[in-house]
Amino acid sequence: MKENNSPKNGPIIDYHSFSTDSSGDRCVKSLYNYKNNKKDGYCTDYYENGVIEGFHYYKDGKEEGEFRRYYENSDLWMVGNYKDGKEEGLWRFYHRGGELDKRGDFKDGKKEGEWIRFHNDEIWRKETYVNGNRVSEQRFERKSVDQSLISKFLKLFT
Repeated sequence: MKENNSPKNGPIIDYHSFSTDSSGDRCVKSLYNYKNNKKDGYCTDYYENGVIEGFHYYKDGKEEGEFRRYYENSDLWMVGNYKDGKEEGLWRFYHRGGELDKRGDFKDGKKEGEWIRFHNDEIWRKETYVNGNRVSEQRFERKSVDQSLISKFLKLFT
């Protein structure tokens, strides 16, 4: 049998390897488009249960523009941007339930500037990056922790 060497063009459906839905059909993993053998256009990824895992866009085979990824319960997990296949600009990451976990900037695919981690909507750590390398870190006391509860807990074991 002769192999088809013509370039891929048009919509492509990828399936999860061994998953089927309740009707016995294979479960869709990704929907994307090819143009001249390269991914080009919007891509949607799915979990095995059919819930949307994320959206992203390809231009000439490289990720470009807004990127979104979701947890299996459909809560937003992360959102950011790509430029020429590399992370660029502000990215935000979330805990399940929607609480902001961390945020920071990328430049040419590397962490750059101040990255902030949150706990219960309070800043608990700041890190500074230069060209992808962490150059400083500052931790903060979590005000939301009731110190009297911690003392009572520790007394149980003394």
